[in-house]
Amino acid sequence: MRQAIARLSRDSSASQSDLLSLSIAAVDLAALLVRLAANVAAGGRGGEAPEPRSAALDEKLGAVTGELAARSRELERPVDKHRDVVAHHLAAGLRLRPPQGPFKRMSAGSPGQAADAADLERLREAWLDLATSEYAAVAALDGHLDAVRYEGSSPSLPGVVVEGAANVICGARLIGRPAAFRHSRAWRHQTVALTYALEAYVAGLRGHAPSLTQARTIALTRLVRATVALVLIDVARAEPLPSNGTGEY
Repeated sequence: MRQAIARLSRDSSASQSDLLSLSIAAVDLAALLVRLAANVAAGGRGGEAPEPRSAALDEKLGAVTGELAARSRELERPVDKHRDVVAHHLAAGLRLRPPQGPFKRMSAGSPGQAADAADLERLREAWLDLATSEYAAVAALDGHLDAVRYEGSSPSLPGVVVEGAANVICGARLIGRPAAFRHSRAWRHQTVALTYALEAYVAGLRGHAPSLTQARTIALTRLVRATVALVLIDVARAEPLPSNGTGEY
């Protein structure tokens, strides 16, 4: 980015390629900052090891991921066959607005305070719509990449989402304290990140192939975080999952 800015400052007649290079550099930097902020926000209390995964958590993660996969297949597709499917789903996610009432009430409460059942239901509907659009966008992005390799014990998109969400939940020790997840702040991160994902995707369509991978990474990261929100809402609506850890919540 420094090189692009220095080149533009020396030459008053900037070309489109120069501006595109600067835009791509800005998107890459923004994506790294978004990932950094998300990792910091998802971190557990200092000095605590990640909480071990339980079979109950895996069951809930599998159920939510399966629900997202099924809903993404039923999403309305662009009527015009020439319209871009990835941009369609990313833009759909950006147009969604969260229920402000539940966000404000839950943000004002303490982490140990139980949330109202109606608020949890409205929150779940909002997160479910957003995560479904993100799931469809990531699946469509996979079609733009020559070789998509999923790592881990379950090398597939659902498997990666389950593993990523489990790592966040266990790493932040949220199983026994789902109310500690700040939905309002998490949604703001989603909006910022999806904007960068859309910009990176557009840059990729213009010929910068690495930007397609960057767009997919951002969208997949946000999908994992949205899945975390859904699972924690389900935990809060039901009996708390058994904790395998020894720390106090």
